Amino acid sequence: MDKNIDFDDEQMAKMLNLMKIMQMMSEGAKEADVEKCVPIIFDERLSNPEIKVIKAAIPFMEEDVQRRVGIFVKFIEIQKIMELYNEGKEVSLSFRKDNANWRTDMLNSMRPYLNKDKQKALDAMLKFMNVKDMMDKMDFEGGKRNG
Repeated sequence: MDKNIDFDDEQMAKMLNLMKIMQMMSEGAKEADVEKCVPIIFDERLSNPEIKVIKAAIPFMEEDVQRRVGIFVKFIEIQKIMELYNEGKEVSLSFRKDNANWRTDMLNSMRPYLNKDKQKALDAMLKFMNVKDMMDKMDFEGGKRNG
């Protein structure tokens, strides 16, 4: 089985649309709130101490240097992820395996990156999902007793 990554234009367009939606959701989030966030595990798997040192120094560089170094760092990260995927290695920890609550966990991991209004909408969605899960569980248990 060939593990090389094939890029499909339609998939790329869908990914770009998803990224736009996520960007719109995070608009208005205070930088101070985002800075307090737990590091994203996916990013942590792609970084090494040297890259982190370079990233930490970027804000202190002159603008034209920031731009070049920032692009260079992202290029290195893209190379690394391509290598990991092509080698068939797991890039990030999978929280879906044996985790019935993976959807809730995923939404909760996004919460700190959203503005207050979007956080309220997310909280409402989480409450709805929790109620739905409880109702599904009651239906399942009721079906076991009645079936």
